[in-house]
Amino acid sequence: MAGNTQASAGPLMPKERVELLDRAWSEAADLYLKELAPRFDPWFKAAMAELQVHELPPGPILVPCCGPGQELLPLHALYGGQRRVVGLDLSRGMIDLARAAIAAPASSSAPAPSGTGQAQQTQQPVEAVVADATALDAFGPAAAIVSVFGLQQMGALAPAALANWGRCLAQGGVAVVVFWPSRVEDQGPWLTFDQVILEKAAADKGQPPPPPDAAAAAEPLAWEVALTEPLRNAEDEAAASGTGPEGAAGSGVEVLVDRLQAFEIRWPSAKYFWKVMTEGGPWRARRLAQGEAAMADLATRFADKYGGMGSDQYGSAPLSHTPAARVVVLRRRRGGPGCVGRADRGTMDSAVAGQGPQAQGRRELSAL
Repeated sequence: MAGNTQASAGPLMPKERVELLDRAWSEAADLYLKELAPRFDPWFKAAMAELQVHELPPGPILVPCCGPGQELLPLHALYGGQRRVVGLDLSRGMIDLARAAIAAPASSSAPAPSGTGQAQQTQQPVEAVVADATALDAFGPAAAIVSVFGLQQMGALAPAALANWGRCLAQGGVAVVVFWPSRVEDQGPWLTFDQVILEKAAADKGQPPPPPDAAAAAEPLAWEVALTEPLRNAEDEAAASGTGPEGAAGSGVEVLVDRLQAFEIRWPSAKYFWKVMTEGGPWRARRLAQGEAAMADLATRFADKYGGMGSDQYGSAPLSHTPAARVVVLRRRRGGPGCVGRADRGTMDSAVAGQGPQAQGRRELSAL
């Protein structure tokens, strides 16, 4: 590995959470790469399109929550191999796959780096590092930060993590972050899963079942509502004081884009969807945390929404849905403050401790 590949601030996510996610995603890595990475690729391409709009300053491209690393080589090729690309993930199994992809011969279908001769000799490295991606201080300042489907797993730490990513940009640098909001679809298997989670929680407590639209009506999580609030407040305060972007004393980061982006996903069946999500996806952590009996109960409840276990509707009927991810693009202003290391820890701890009733009411639901 070249450069500093050990985050000086240390892990910011609680140790138990780090260990659970490390184990879950390490066990899920191969199936995730085979089944979910291709289905999520349209959102990565959308992130690439957002990134290409901007002229970047000098510096590396950081990819927090890089998973099995399928995005690292395309990002490297996008800039002709002239920018260092560093993927970070707390899952050792995911990083093992990322390193294998980096070491493998370039795919014949991958874009070739531009230039020959001397340009080839100055190629920048592609790296994959085991690290807690909630803080990137040891790896910045970055020309760009690209993260697709990692931020939502940070939960209450997400606003502080996003603010840290913005501050760890070089002046004029851009962050493109794509993540799953608490509600991704008006109908479809992810919404169905949220509904059966609520139904099981009520049954476990001896309570009446929730309304059939309970998941659809659930309020978003508090961290999601407040995700860009610190950044927007700093910008508003700078405008009100008349200091302007150069004099802003807040985050030094502006929000350029905050929108939803939907694409269709197809599955051979609802049964296959369940297998991938619980064995190779984000619900594997729930399986580890709650046990096989709890997941078997959820599996039965989920199957019942599609005709029940053993039915053709559940086992062989094609399934499609159109989830919408949230796309946020940040740019660091010229003259804004940079990475601040462990100073973020207090903000992150406050975010965890300050979850209000709104967050409590949605705690049972899944985090994609």
